[in-house]
Amino acid sequence: MPQPLSLDNGHLTDAQKNQYWNEGFLFPLQIMPPEEAANLRTQLERIERDWLAADLPKPLMTYKRNHAHIVMPLAAKLATDPRILDTVEGILGPDLMIWSAEFFIKEPQTKHVVGMHQDLTYWGLGETSDQVTAWVALSPATIDSGCMDFVKGSHKNPIMPHNDTFAETNLLSRGQEIAVAVNDEEKTHIELQPGQISLHHGLTFHGSGPNVSNDRRIGFAIRYINPNARQKVADRDYAMIARGTDTADAFVHVPTPDSLFATEALARHHEIQSEQTKALAQGLSKDVSLYQAYADANDYEGPTVDKVSFTQMKDGTKEEYEFLTAHEIDHTKHTADRLLQALVDLDEGLSGYQITRLGHSVQSATRAYRDGADLDWIVSALLHDIGDIYAPYNHDEYAATILKPFVREQCSWVVHTHGDFQMLYYGHHLDGFDQNKRERHRGHAYFEDNEVFCERWDQASFDPEYKDLPLEFFAPMVREVFDRTPYDPDVIRPGAREPLQNTDIAADRSE
Repeated sequence: MPQPLSLDNGHLTDAQKNQYWNEGFLFPLQIMPPEEAANLRTQLERIERDWLAADLPKPLMTYKRNHAHIVMPLAAKLATDPRILDTVEGILGPDLMIWSAEFFIKEPQTKHVVGMHQDLTYWGLGETSDQVTAWVALSPATIDSGCMDFVKGSHKNPIMPHNDTFAETNLLSRGQEIAVAVNDEEKTHIELQPGQISLHHGLTFHGSGPNVSNDRRIGFAIRYINPNARQKVADRDYAMIARGTDTADAFVHVPTPDSLFATEALARHHEIQSEQTKALAQGLSKDVSLYQAYADANDYEGPTVDKVSFTQMKDGTKEEYEFLTAHEIDHTKHTADRLLQALVDLDEGLSGYQITRLGHSVQSATRAYRDGADLDWIVSALLHDIGDIYAPYNHDEYAATILKPFVREQCSWVVHTHGDFQMLYYGHHLDGFDQNKRERHRGHAYFEDNEVFCERWDQASFDPEYKDLPLEFFAPMVREVFDRTPYDPDVIRPGAREPLQNTDIAADRSE
């Protein structure tokens, strides 16, 4: 890791300013102690946990990855931190505004990358130098975790042609990549420790690789402009004043949020996203959001008043049932979000153990993940007790019924019968319980799989000292499973068995 540059009472030195303008970037700058950055990370992950499955107009990820400062006080406070503004002032001058701010998170052991690109290509701001991005590390940004790579002096180029790949693993909206060959030896790895920042110009060639580490790579990118900047594509643009004054009034001013996801802030966020998408989508026949895989700016989900007229099903018309079918299909698209909320609700469920039922569920999934299990096993481990609140006497059947259309038969059977297998560990302590209830299933093709499931992932997952992965880590897996075609024979695969442990994969996923 490079040593942080020495600031002049919190401000850039003349030499550092010259370095920025010569190279197009500057790093690392120590803005806050690592402990403070760790606290900010904790606050962010608490928001992720508490709001993951909340009834927001768009998925939580959309707000984290697009104008987070509009709806999240944590983001606005960090974007207006005087220590960051002091360094940015050395580049843009005393009048500073926030054009955008977003959390860039790469989960551990994932393949997502950011293609080599220039930020200004699709922002509608032209080739202005009246902007700079401050990238704040809230966790280690290393080569292994997918830190950014910059090309020195590349900001002296104009906006270069970009190819739109729309690759699923590229986190950018269009999967855009600069149509210029960039050799590895030209790249500077921007490794940062928590609490450090980098600054880069919007024309600088940059990208980042996958996160092959065992920790999340959490960064917060703040796009600052000064009053000289202009929106040249969209009808209007927005900015939050961070320091000084806006002497040009070329941007609509937005206030800092007082609370998380307030109604007015959510509406403002939608308005801003709609306008800026016009700039982002220039040259395309399809609409895109600011970052790939998140909600389209025109897809605002408000309440609906459409409903059928009948009060008895036998009186319904063909048109009404066609409407209901379409409505139901749309409703099923959000099954994963409802299940994630149900998991959050487990935190207030059955008490008395050293950890909550949500903690138990997440710990079970974490152990499955670290054992090298496949997607079906991990999601089954996460959801195996989801019926505890509503079906305490047959919670295993409840969970299995939810999983059955979307996972391998092997997994749904194990979840369906795991309650019988679990009795081995406590049945002898209680009157009327059969400790050996699992024996009624002996001879079944998946019997041994259930033994392993219960021994390694279920009965062992009540440890408050175990280092669990956060629920947010598993959310994409839940969505992937419940986005499958129900009862797909290629998924269900009756009689097929996949191991619960894979030592090679487990080695890559260890803590």
